[in-house]
Amino acid sequence: MGQGGGTGQGMGVADGAPVARAEALLAEGNALEDRGDAAAALATYDAARAACPDHPRVPLNVANALASLGRIDEAIRTLRDALAANPRHAAAQFNLGKLHLAQSRQDDAEAAFRAALALDPAMTQAGVALAGVLEAKGRVGDAEALLLRAVQERPDLALARFNLGTLYVRQERCDEAESLLKGVDSQALPPGTVSGALGELYLKMGRHTEAQRAFASALREDPAQLDPGSGLLFALNFRADTTPAEVFDEHVRIGVLIERSAGAPYRTWNVPAIANRRLRIGYVSGDLMQHPVGRFMLPVLAHHDRHNFDVHCFYNHVVADDVTRQLQYHVRNWHSIAGDDDTAVAQRIHDLGIDLLVDLSGHTTRHRLGVFARRPAPLQAAWLGYLNTTGLAAIDWRICDRHTDPEGETERFNVERLCRLPHAQWCYLPFANVPEVKHPATRDGDDVVFGSFSQRVKVTDATLDLWGRVLRELPRAALAVMDTDPAWARRSLLDRLAVRGVRADRVRLLGRESLAAYYGRIAEVDIALDTFPYNGATTTFDTLWMGTPLVALRGDRGIARGGYSILSELGDDDLVARSADEWVGANVALARNAARRATLRRTLRDRLRGSPLLDTKGFVRDLEAAYRGMWTDWCLRGR
Repeated sequence: MGQGGGTGQGMGVADGAPVARAEALLAEGNALEDRGDAAAALATYDAARAACPDHPRVPLNVANALASLGRIDEAIRTLRDALAANPRHAAAQFNLGKLHLAQSRQDDAEAAFRAALALDPAMTQAGVALAGVLEAKGRVGDAEALLLRAVQERPDLALARFNLGTLYVRQERCDEAESLLKGVDSQALPPGTVSGALGELYLKMGRHTEAQRAFASALREDPAQLDPGSGLLFALNFRADTTPAEVFDEHVRIGVLIERSAGAPYRTWNVPAIANRRLRIGYVSGDLMQHPVGRFMLPVLAHHDRHNFDVHCFYNHVVADDVTRQLQYHVRNWHSIAGDDDTAVAQRIHDLGIDLLVDLSGHTTRHRLGVFARRPAPLQAAWLGYLNTTGLAAIDWRICDRHTDPEGETERFNVERLCRLPHAQWCYLPFANVPEVKHPATRDGDDVVFGSFSQRVKVTDATLDLWGRVLRELPRAALAVMDTDPAWARRSLLDRLAVRGVRADRVRLLGRESLAAYYGRIAEVDIALDTFPYNGATTTFDTLWMGTPLVALRGDRGIARGGYSILSELGDDDLVARSADEWVGANVALARNAARRATLRRTLRDRLRGSPLLDTKGFVRDLEAAYRGMWTDWCLRGR
């Protein structure tokens, strides 16, 4: 509706025919707006303004229509004019705050929402909007207080309850979040909103099957909102009870939805089809910060051959930390795209003449697959951030390696053509100058300490089944698990381990810690345990760097072969298992072989240094050769 809320108290509108005429025109304009005809609505609202210039709702409707037409600055002027005529127009202040928010002008939005509340303390929706601004500014406590007050004052206001629930999701107060979100009247919010939020909550809690169902529900409720589709696919990667074919089929289904939503792709590009010329490479990611993707990209951006490659980064996040600044140092062409829609980003990429556009996100948070669906570059590839197919026909290649995707084995589970790097699909750059730890390797099999340093979401039931088998074989061994900060997470993990015969007194629960403490914790354990089916990657490298051994299980799909890929490059056959039974046996044998563990403790770091896994310059040469091969293939095909 175009009304915008509020009553315009204090305006002193005259009674009679002009008011009735304006009311009729406003109703007509509202109907036009609801049908999507903002231009016709604006003309009708202008007629209402002519009929009754002092009507309090007219400027609100005019501003809404202008905003719908993308004329935000005019909409803001309209509301400011209304406030100049009547400074006590609370609804105008509220709508002004929303327009400032649309322009990412947080301070102006905060001032307007506060002014609306001062004028009308009962305007609960202004408090809810102000809470969103305060949370974005890092004032989470103030935001929570406003939302709690809103929920108390207006139990029927679904948005207040929903926003408090999602705030608790972000704070990992998941029990409280679930209670709030389940109590939201989903009919009062856009279709799919509540189901999508529940999907995010269940994913955070490691309840992958429930997350998948919630995302599927959100997608059914509103097929036009595609984020739940990506959430569904991401959750599916943690399911050990699915086949690679089933996972592939779902990726294709969601990929088709994304491409249909994007509309017609570009068909021509202003790029010469010359195989040996300097190539313009574009990386798209929302994770160019303190994140595994940011860490793995550091050596790539540092060692790119600037003579043969013109590198661009398209960053889809507002966070800029020390890692972001290091990455920016190595890239002259840095583009912030967080506030731009997919069409605008695609146009910018097309105008820049990017030859090869590389997606680093897949179906993870802050992806821009809608940009790739528009094919703004003639050649497109996926790499690094999502170890599975994207499902998008618009992406030509997926970069992997011969370990995760052996030739002739996984092509049928990828929409993209597979480009296998000669060694591993990633290159490790130790993130901190952490000294080696001379850990005593005297504990025997009954007293060893196993450890897990992966994100909690990866600790699936399939993972705990295998861990439980190992620990039952070694009844005095202990288990240290990181990323168990919230009380619900600790309770859940202990309950799930108890079902598998592992008593709570054998488990050491570790929270998230500083980087130095994290590396120290790794060094304290005797053997690290991987997760399944979604293996660790950064944590596996960090673990081996600290001299702590880990046994890799060769799973049945690429995402379940990350550890296998890394250990295979090190040539440690006794640390690689090809079945669950082998994996359990290898961990038990390693626990009972203190001498072998002592040798690994002394040698793993040097072996990593001497392997292709730490040869950053060599890795970038291989990656650039892959890019050149893709480009040459495109030129020869005449696409």
